[in-house]
Amino acid sequence: MLSFQKRRKLLLSLQRPVVILKKKNLLSEYISPGLNNIGIMLPYSGMHHVLFHYSKQPAFVMTSANVPGEPMAIDNEDILSLGADFSLLHNKNIKKQMR
Repeated sequence: MLSFQKRRKLLLSLQRPVVILKKKNLLSEYISPGLNNIGIMLPYSGMHHVLFHYSKQPAFVMTSANVPGEPMAIDNEDILSLGADFSLLHNKNIKKQMR
């Protein structure tokens, strides 16, 4: 596992990757229940910066909301049916790959 300093450097790099960290007891039990690790990311897109600029919240819990073992939700109708408190939708098509 990478040291704290290396993970911090990655998180702050220009690539802005999702960095896997050990989940601490400070977080709600409802965030990633049953998992010991979570992915942390900093804002990297214009939409992320707009969300933080106009919000008083210090952080957001973001997820793809995909259910393990189920096909990925890629249509806005499917995403809205998952029952999240809020959904950020778009009008871009996600290309389905055929295997």
